[in-house]
Amino acid sequence: MAPMITRECSRALRSAQPVSLIVCEIDFFRSYNEHHGSRAGDQCLAKIGQIIDDNARRAGDLAARYSE
Repeated sequence: MAPMITRECSRALRSAQPVSLIVCEIDFFRSYNEHHGSRAGDQCLAKIGQIIDDNARRAGDLAARYSE
């Protein structure tokens, strides 16, 4: 993901356009994961990721998961 951010920031500088980064957190996901199990939690994250990715339409758009 880091090379993508670097590339998009460079493109934004060249074109004098803004770059956006959206970070979202899924409320109560830990409770969901504990109640339904890690397999269901992984499936839930995959579905949410697919929805986000389906709406990333431009060439420079990227949906990625970040975890601490």
